[in-house]
Amino acid sequence: MKKAERLAELLNSCGDELFSALMNGSIQRSAGLDRLLMLFEYLSDRIFLPKSTSGAYRLMVRRAAKLGWAPGEPSDSHALTFKEQERTEKKLREYLASGGRRGKLVRKAVTGAAVLTAAGLGVFFTARWVTSEEYLSRLTEYGIMIADTERSEKEIVFEIRLRDEEDMYLERMPVLKLTDKDGEWTFSAKPSAEFAFRDERALCTSKVRELILRSEDYDRGYDFLPGHYEVTFDFCRYSKDEKTEIASITKEVEI
Repeated sequence: MKKAERLAELLNSCGDELFSALMNGSIQRSAGLDRLLMLFEYLSDRIFLPKSTSGAYRLMVRRAAKLGWAPGEPSDSHALTFKEQERTEKKLREYLASGGRRGKLVRKAVTGAAVLTAAGLGVFFTARWVTSEEYLSRLTEYGIMIADTERSEKEIVFEIRLRDEEDMYLERMPVLKLTDKDGEWTFSAKPSAEFAFRDERALCTSKVRELILRSEDYDRGYDFLPGHYEVTFDFCRYSKDEKTEIASITKEVEI
């Protein structure tokens, strides 16, 4: 099933319930419709959609809570009209056709390409990294950029790049914290797990390095469960055999 059709199916099956939960926060109807669309756009930006309607609903409710919207319990007092659902689905399809969130950011990057080129930055670097949340939020902090490029039950793939010429090292394989409806769990990599860098393990440089986290390398020993993950990277530097801790950076991903 195509992604657009699956999203339309989810909107039809849980959109009314989600809209009702959002409206119980005592907001205007227009604001509730805007928030409903934003949550489904957020869902559409995932590489893999949840397999169940309940999983998609829980994911969007958690996102709403994180945004401070405080959704209440669904009720029969608010319901989408046929035209409202139709307009929401149309806008969602248009969002998908435009490339979603990544498409928006790339278009912004292209708009500013002349200025960036004058500053000596390549177009490839811009298109590659401006689309990551870390580029936007940590451009001036530590000089570390992290982007997740793939997410699945088997592995999570990150790309890491330093803005500075001075190299850094990953202290250890990242620690994962999973949050779902049942609570929180923290997982560390097995002692036998190897960094997926192909040369000079754990070294991060001004060149893009790809780091692969495999589910089999973590202490649960099986597939990554669906949910919200916080992935913590610990960076350090060495000088004359002395270690200096630089930063602990957390990247959030959804499986």
